[in-house]
Amino acid sequence: MENTSKIYFTDNPYPNGHKIEIFNWSGRIDEYGYIWLDFYLKTENYYANDDENNEEEDETCLTGTPK
Repeated sequence: MENTSKIYFTDNPYPNGHKIEIFNWSGRIDEYGYIWLDFYLKTENYYANDDENNEEEDETCLTGTPK
């Protein structure tokens, strides 16, 4: 049995998901008392399992919003 973390998206043309390479989730409270949740997610190349298209994808960094 393979123990690989993957991310899946609804109606994604790649139903087998994408392997997660890095996931970091942290939280902080700013000087005004707002809570910020920040996460960084890096997956394998978008086309890693696509034999028809081997283009490189830019990595994207997502940041949370105040709650």
